[in-house]
Amino acid sequence: MPREALKAPLDFPRSAPYSHLDKANGLAMLIIPFDRPIDWKNPPFVTFALVLINSFIFFFVQHGEQAAYESARDYYYDSGLAAIELPRIKNRLEDSDQEWLQHLEDVPIEEPSPWFDVAISEAEVLQAVHRHQLLESDHPDYRQWLRQRDHFESLLNNITTYGHGLRPAMPEWTDMISHYFLHAGIMHLVGNMFFLITVGFLIEGVLGHGRYLLAYLLMGLGAGTFDLLFDSQRYTPGIGASGAIAGLMGLYTVLYGRRRVQFFFNFIIYFDVRVAPAILLLPFWLGYELYNLAFSSSNVNYLAHAGGLISGAVLGGLLRQFRADWLQTDFMNHRQQRAEEQEIQLRAQALEKSLDFKGAAVHYRKLWLANPSIETLAALFRCSKTSPESPAYVSAVKGALKSDMATQNQALCASIFLDFLDKKWSTSNKPKLSNEQYQVGAKLLLDQDKIQAADKLIAGMLKHSKHFEQAPQLAMQLSLAYKKQKNIHRAELYLKAIQKYCPQSLEARNAKVALESFSGGH
Repeated sequence: MPREALKAPLDFPRSAPYSHLDKANGLAMLIIPFDRPIDWKNPPFVTFALVLINSFIFFFVQHGEQAAYESARDYYYDSGLAAIELPRIKNRLEDSDQEWLQHLEDVPIEEPSPWFDVAISEAEVLQAVHRHQLLESDHPDYRQWLRQRDHFESLLNNITTYGHGLRPAMPEWTDMISHYFLHAGIMHLVGNMFFLITVGFLIEGVLGHGRYLLAYLLMGLGAGTFDLLFDSQRYTPGIGASGAIAGLMGLYTVLYGRRRVQFFFNFIIYFDVRVAPAILLLPFWLGYELYNLAFSSSNVNYLAHAGGLISGAVLGGLLRQFRADWLQTDFMNHRQQRAEEQEIQLRAQALEKSLDFKGAAVHYRKLWLANPSIETLAALFRCSKTSPESPAYVSAVKGALKSDMATQNQALCASIFLDFLDKKWSTSNKPKLSNEQYQVGAKLLLDQDKIQAADKLIAGMLKHSKHFEQAPQLAMQLSLAYKKQKNIHRAELYLKAIQKYCPQSLEARNAKVALESFSGGH
């Protein structure tokens, strides 16, 4: 079968038995980039939304395709169209050298028959039908055939993939967009969505959500445009997101350029994981599509894939040349940054092992500033606590007072802050912490039952409550902690201090009630 006969990325339509039409699958090659994990702090919302939209359309909008397909097929046979067309179709294709026809030589044209699928998919047949050349114009049934054929076409259009796929010979502007949200089967959908997630989030992280969505839509239009320009005589609908996804792949290779990326590849029976400049993937991807376009008789739309890749590469070049400020370079440099961080970590660990704690602290601080983590914070404090005036120790203390670090390991962060408080600082060399950081530290101490240390801090905060917004809440928590320890005197003392220094606060009203309960208890 010529390449133009079936151009759906997989069998079209999904409810029709096209297995006999797809005999040559082309060159077997697979390249999947997996350079970095998804950043769940900034998830690829648009990529996931596109997956949901494609899935919703497949499972709900395309849900009635089987019934529509069967309705069109039944009409084809019941109306007599099959009796008129199928013998002529068989005769027209007799001289064809298509290998797949050999499988149909002894297949009867009566219902049910795979010849029906040939009638709605074979390029030569569709061209003859739409040019009104299948039946002679002087045939007595010619006008009736035209009327029945028009009605049959309207029934075919009720099949979503047929009515809204892209047919270059009779294009509709809406089909330029709708065709890449339709899929021919569950495996077609799953395969495309897998590649959409794999490549899509790598582009969404670079362009941002809105620009990425625009790029995706443009890539689908680019793939469709190649179909219109270079396969303009095709009547078979093209469907599937693979053209748009191929565009993202082309965009990926150019945007990442000479940055080294990690990818899995499989060629025939050989497979491996390699690291290479992203731009080197483009000739392999494009060469694969062009080779199969030239030598494969598969129904995969290699032309749309190639068009998508080229469109993506062109867009990537334009963005790099004229809108480089749109690109999130930190996201693209993730692999290089991770490699540098690993090198720093190995150096720090080696220095710590050799008991060079000052040298190790310097490297752990670099690692902390590049990529803060609770593990790095622990190592930074471990190696710097004997050098409290060093920048490394200051970074450890301030890091412990970050809310995200405190949430991950309260005990560690409280111990670091307590170590800071216990140091014998002079006025000149004591690191300056913000009021907010002191409040975080006081909360940490209370949560870890470091009551005595928290007492000293909170007493000062109450006296300067204008500068410490959380002072009344902390004091109330401290009072409750003393009450739990049966130290009623200290509990009452802080309740009275709240009333004195924060009289307008909610805690002051609660303190009054609590003091009355204490009095009642006496």
